[in-house]
Amino acid sequence: GNLTKEELRLEELNSVDYWACCGLGHRFTKLTDAWYVSRKLNVSLRPFWGFCDEHTEVFSYLFGSQPADEIQNVEAGNMAIQLRNEVPGMNNLVRGTYKIKGGTELCGCDGHDDKFESDTEFYKSLQRRFRFRESVLSFQQQHKFGDH
Repeated sequence: GNLTKEELRLEELNSVDYWACCGLGHRFTKLTDAWYVSRKLNVSLRPFWGFCDEHTEVFSYLFGSQPADEIQNVEAGNMAIQLRNEVPGMNNLVRGTYKIKGGTELCGCDGHDDKFESDTEFYKSLQRRFRFRESVLSFQQQHKFGDH
């Protein structure tokens, strides 16, 4: 059938470009939102954390290039969604079950039931890609982290 302008634009989309700011924890939590959105749109996520000198981009330095198996929709046009820090629709997302008056349970992830799985997938990917992974594993082994 015929595609609407919005549907056609989404078909041309090939990445979510995410520019982060602020502290490391803030960057990671917001980056999981951008990852989630990119997976829902079936496009690649291209994080950017700025430069620590003229030639070293921080995210790429710490985690390397994006693995080929994470690159999505490469046949699309060269169109990207640019996100800076906050991901629209995700900034108020809070996980957990809360009780409100009358004992009704309310999930803070309304409409995003698969967000936890998405976050887990994202963090496991970063663990595998972390530049200093072997040093961390060696430290853990040397100090018997498995015994704690």
